[in-house]
Parts: sequence; C-alpha cells; structure tokens
Amino acid sequence: MYQESFLQELVDGILRSLFAVVVLIVAVRFARPRLDRCHPKFVELSCGLLFGVLSLVAIALPLPVSPTQTADLRVIPVILAAPVAGLGAGATAAVVALLGQLAIVGTPHAAGLASVGLAAVLGLAVAWWMGWRLPMSDRDEHPMRSGHLLALAAGTAIAAMPANLLGDAVPPGEPAETNLTWILHVLLLPGATAAAGALLMDAKRRRTIDRMLKAEAKRTATLAANIPGVLYQRSTDRAGKTIFPYMSPRALDLFGLDAREILADANVLFSHVHPDDRDALQQALLTAQSHPEDPIVCEFRVVRPDGRTVWIQSRSQINSEVSDQVGCPVAEGVAIDITDRKLAEAEAEQARMHALHAAEHDPLTGLPNRQGLRHLVADDDLTSGHSGLLMVMDLRSSKLVNDLFGSSGGDERLLEAARRLRHATPQEGIVARTGDDEFTIYLDDSALAGSPEAFVADVIAAVARPFRLSGQLVPMRADAGYVVRDSDLTDWESVVRAASAALEEARSGKEAAVVCFNLKLKVQRGERRAFDLRLAQAIDNHELAVFWQPICAASNGALLGREALVRWVQPDGSLIMPNSFIPRAEATGLWPTLDAYMLRRACAEAAQWDNDVWISVNMSPGWLMVGNLVDEVRAAMEDTGLSAERLCIEVTERALVEDHALAAKQISRLRAMGVSVAIDDFGTGYSSLSYLNRLPISKLKIDKTFIDEIVTSRRARDVVENIIDLCGKLSILSVAEGVETYDQVAWLSTHGCTAIQGYIFGRPERL
Repeated sequence: MYQESFLQELVDGILRSLFAVVVLIVAVRFARPRLDRCHPKFVELSCGLLFGVLSLVAIALPLPVSPTQTADLRVIPVILAAPVAGLGAGATAAVVALLGQLAIVGTPHAAGLASVGLAAVLGLAVAWWMGWRLPMSDRDEHPMRSGHLLALAAGTAIAAMPANLLGDAVPPGEPAETNLTWILHVLLLPGATAAAGALLMDAKRRRTIDRMLKAEAKRTATLAANIPGVLYQRSTDRAGKTIFPYMSPRALDLFGLDAREILADANVLFSHVHPDDRDALQQALLTAQSHPEDPIVCEFRVVRPDGRTVWIQSRSQINSEVSDQVGCPVAEGVAIDITDRKLAEAEAEQARMHALHAAEHDPLTGLPNRQGLRHLVADDDLTSGHSGLLMVMDLRSSKLVNDLFGSSGGDERLLEAARRLRHATPQEGIVARTGDDEFTIYLDDSALAGSPEAFVADVIAAVARPFRLSGQLVPMRADAGYVVRDSDLTDWESVVRAASAALEEARSGKEAAVVCFNLKLKVQRGERRAFDLRLAQAIDNHELAVFWQPICAASNGALLGREALVRWVQPDGSLIMPNSFIPRAEATGLWPTLDAYMLRRACAEAAQWDNDVWISVNMSPGWLMVGNLVDEVRAAMEDTGLSAERLCIEVTERALVEDHALAAKQISRLRAMGVSVAIDDFGTGYSSLSYLNRLPISKLKIDKTFIDEIVTSRRARDVVENIIDLCGKLSILSVAEGVETYDQVAWLSTHGCTAIQGYIFGRPERL
C-alpha cells in the first residue's frame, strides 16, 4: 500500500516539477523579447522580478514526498536569475523569493529561507564567473556554457540541502524508503535546473543570432546602398545552372538591369555580357568552383540595354560557412564599374605606344630608326643559322640639294628615297632610316628571292633615277655596302659593323659605288681596328710630337709665328703623317683626346720660348659643334701659362657652315678672351663671304691649291688677289699656305699678302 502511495506522489512531484520548468521557460521566452526594447536596467530588474515570482509559484506548488515531508522547486528560478539576466536580476529574484516566502508561510521558516539565500549566493557566484559585472554589461557578451550549467545544477543540489537537513525527521514507524525517496527527489532538482538552463541558453543563443543577423542585414543594406558597386551572392541550382540568391538594388545603376530580373533568371545578366568576354567569364566561374579557397577576380564588359558598354570588375570568394549550411557552393562578391580606369589605361597605353613608336621611328619618313630596326630584327634570326642580307645605303650630294632647294627640298628627296626603297623591298623585308642620309634594308633568306647581288643592284637602280623637284632634276645617286651573313657573323653588332665597313669602302671613291663585305674588307677591318688601338695607346704614351713650321712676313721674311703640326713618332724614329691617322681619330671618336693633347703640348712648348711669336693650333670642327671649345682652350692656357695674345685657333670652313650660330658664339667668346681665330684652307670648302662679315675672324689662310697656280694661271692670280684685297679691307691677316718658290713670294709680297707659310721659309721640325 505504501509503495503504491509513494509512486503516485513521485509521479505527481515530477509533473509539478515539469510544470514549474515549463512556466519558467515560457515566461522568460515570451517576456524577454518585449523587454529587450526597454532600458537595460529596467530589463534586468524586470527579469529579476519575474524569476522571483516564479520562485513563489514553486513555493505555492509544493512537492509532497511523504505524509509528513514536502519539497519545492523554489531554488531553481533563484539560482538561474543572475546567470541568465545579470547580477541585479539575481539580487532582485532573491529578495522577491525571500519576502514572498515570509508572506506565504506566515512565520519564518529557517530551512526555506536558507535554501533561497544559498541559491541566490550560488547563482550570483556563477554569474560573476561568467563575466557579469556591475554596472551591467551587454547581455549578449556573456553566453552560458556547459561548465556554467553544470555548476548551476550542482548549486541547486547544494541549495536544497538546508530544507532537507533542517526539515522534520522521518516519523517513527515510517519505512526507510521515505528518506531514500526524499534523497532521490532532491537529485531531480539539478536535472530540472540543467534542463531549464539549457533551454534558456538555447533561447538566448537564438535571440543573439537573430539580433546579429538583423544588424548584419541592416548593415549590408546600408553598405549596398552606398558603395559604388553591386553586392551579390552567386550559387548553382541542382541542375548546375548559375543563380544569384542575392543582388543589391544598385544593379540597375551598374548593369541597367533590375536586380529582381537577375534574381529570377541569371541569364538576363549573362546575355548582356560582351560576346568577346563570355568565355573568360565562364572560365572564371569554373575556376571559382574548382578552387573555392581562392578569391576570384574577373574583368569583363557588359552591354547595357541603353547600348552603352561598361567595364566590370567582379571580386568574389566562396563562403564556406554559408555553403555548408545550404549544401552547395555560395560565393559572395562585389561588382564595380571600372570603365574610367580602363579608358585611362587605354589612353596611357596609347600614349606609351605613341612614345615607343616615336622613339623607334623616323618622324620624317615614318620608317624605323636604328633602334627600331634592332627591335624588329629578332635575336633568333641571327642565331638560327639562316642566311640574311643587311644593306646600308647613303645618298650622295645631300649638302648640294639642301643648298639649292632648302631643307624642305632635302626632305622631299629623303621621302622619295624612302618610298622607292619600300617599293623595291619585299614585304617581309625591313627598311629603316638609320642616319641623316643613310637607309638600311634587312632581309632574311626567306624574303630574298634571287641572289643578293641582283637584289642590291635592283635597289640601287630604283633609287638612282633622278627625282624632279620644282621642275628640276635632283640627283639621287647613292653609295651602298652590304653583307651576306655567314657563320662568323652571329650577332647584330658584328653584322652592322661589316655592312658599315663595306659602305665606308664604297664612299671612299669619287663616284657612287656598291661594295659587298668580303674577306679583303674583313682583313682591312682587322687592320684598322689594330691601328686604332695603337693610336689610342700612342696618345696615352706621348708618342705624338709637335712639329713647328714658321710663318713669316711676306715683305721681309721676319718670323711672325709658328703652326703646330702633329706627327706620330715610331719607336724606330720614323714618322706617320697626320693624313694617315687623323681621319681614323675622327672616325673612332679619338679626336677630342688627340686635339686636347696637342693643344696642351703646343701651349706648353711655346710658353718656354724666349720670343713672343704667336702659335697656331688646328682644332677639329667637332669642337665648335659640341660647344666646349672655349673651356678647353681656357684650361690649356691656365695649365701652361701661355698668354691669350700668342694663341691662334685654326678651324675649317666646314665647322662654320654646319652650325653657324653655335660656331659664331664660341668664336666670339674666344676673341673676348684675347685668342685669335683663323680660317684654314680657305677656298676649298663652302666659302661664304657672310661669315667673314659677321664673325670676328683674325686670320685667313689661303689654300695651297691656289698658291700653286698663281705664277702660271691668271684665274688663280685673280682669285688670290681678290682674297688678299678682301682681307685688307676687313682688317684680317692674310696667310698664304704652301709657298715653295721665290716667284710666289715676290708675287704675294707685291700684292699685299701679310704672311707666308711654306717650305721656302722652313719645313716642319721639332724645337
């Protein structure tokens, strides 16, 4: 009979326990969302009041264990209040539960008060452990974990002990199972606490996630509305077709398409992708599926419904967390308009290509220049073992054409030459302008239909036909040198040097010629290279000596000055004359070193003489062209101590004609320093009376070719006489060069020539 009563009471107690737990959970879940909109302090106090009232409900629904003993679930709300809602809620729930117990029972009950108080203290301790502090922190920052839940369950069992220890003992005669029943029931309290806490913990987690999702959705919507692009999610359906689960409204601004249309059918967007970019976009989508861990960047064009084409840059990456939740790959990304950037890049590329074209092409003819030619001739063409032809052609009489027809006429001649060369060269060949009057043609063996000799002959014949300009025939004669590449010419520089050597040989004659690079030229080139090296070493080793030739007065033979002439003294004492090595110095770029050396040697020797005769030093025309002659002369005088009045710089007429403005500036600066300037070999070059009138020339040297004929040729005498008269009227000292007979001296002296230089007064010698 007792066993049946015990089971009924146990079942009834369990039902009461479940009822209390359900009431607690329902109350919290329904009340909490409404409280979340209130002030945090009010929420905390309200939750504490709610948990306290639920504790009173548990007191009002006691759990009978035996006819003389009862137990209740009042400690569960009290111990859960602080961990769930905060320290303030735990304190409020404890106060309400204690006051309510006093009001319901009527008289103090030590066991109940002790259980409620102990439950409140334990709940506050667990809440402190979880991170709750005063003042109250954000509720969502302190989630309840499994360890906290176990601590609360153990705390409930501890809080229930006072009621058991301080309650009535088992009446005499009652069976021992009653105490065991009480102990068993007390063990149900931790389970009820754990169940209630777990449900509340899950509810809080869901509420927190929901709040975060709403905040994230709001943030995403704000971001999508303000960024200059389109946010999207991309996935695939069960059939493998691309879909867009999400597309921000800015799609209308970017694509010209409503986002809802794209969400309904992704092909609405794909159909507007530029046809040339569809394959690249499809490949990018496949790459995104095969490499989900890598971000994908794709650039493509979209043709909007209004006809405008925009460049799109799409950046996306698979979101593994979202993909795991939905069971298929989901990529999240952003698409932005990069049309302006693409236009800027296109303009920059166009400017770069224009600059590159300008750097590698001749602005007059449009042909490649030397750099462009080298760029077009691939290295593998030179190392593949195939034969090829390089031809270098130089137009003659260019100076004459420019003088007669002006620079525009010279340009017309060059354009005509370029047109003829392009017409005479196969399409596979390369025609370039590699110098002022120089053109180069390159052909590989595949473009060379016949023999190299026949091709070169055809080209020269095509160019050589006279060109009619302003009703007059303009000469188009040209020299050419070419080389057929063999196994010895395996790099571009060697091929160019060989063709240039052949051209140099062709230009050495008086008539236009064509020369093919051969073994003889190869040997000559080697000899020249060795000679040039010896010349450079000779300058460094001071093997070049100054020989002096006197310049005397035509009237009485008195010494006026000396001209410094260079000689290359060999180890055996023999001499190499300047006409053998000065052209090589000019061709190889050694002339500045040679001239500077001779200028200093001449000034140093003259500074040691006892007399004050002046000296003449020849300087290459290049000094007037590069613009640093004055600095070199000043340095030589400062280093040697020679006075400016004793120094005369001789230059040829060519230097005055090629760059008259620069030459005039430097001659004026020399005269300002006190250095005199002489025109050497007057009458043999491009003689012009204009520069005699404009430039401060001090001396004019009449070339030997006129002096040789003054005794036998009336025309030569008339020319020299006019030159002497002109010098006298311009206060320029006239010097006759190459005087060798007394008859010449007599004639020159009679006609007023100032000075004479020649073998008649002395040969060049070292002093």
